[in-house]
Amino acid sequence: MPRNASIRHLVKCIPMILAAGLALGGCAEPPRFVNPDVPQDQWPLDRSACRQKADELAARQLDDELSSDQITGATSSLSKQMAVEDAKDMRQRYYQGCLSARGYRDANQ
Repeated sequence: MPRNASIRHLVKCIPMILAAGLALGGCAEPPRFVNPDVPQDQWPLDRSACRQKADELAARQLDDELSSDQITGATSSLSKQMAVEDAKDMRQRYYQGCLSARGYRDANQ
């Protein structure tokens, strides 16, 4: 498979890769966000909007990293894994930042 086709295929799989990584990632209690200033029925809408935006931004970052990566062979595989891990971390930060901007806070803290 040509390099560009391989990257496009990987980029299409990013949301699933990120979701799987987040589902399996760690034993720490996940943040539970609360915002006493909004009705409870607003939470699913805000959560969905922030997840979608975080997925888009993380996918763009991963695409940029993989597109600029000129490494080949075994190092390329490690480089891709590191790029995916970086994107998962960035996705979580984007998601939390989005919710924070909407007035939510982590109830576990």
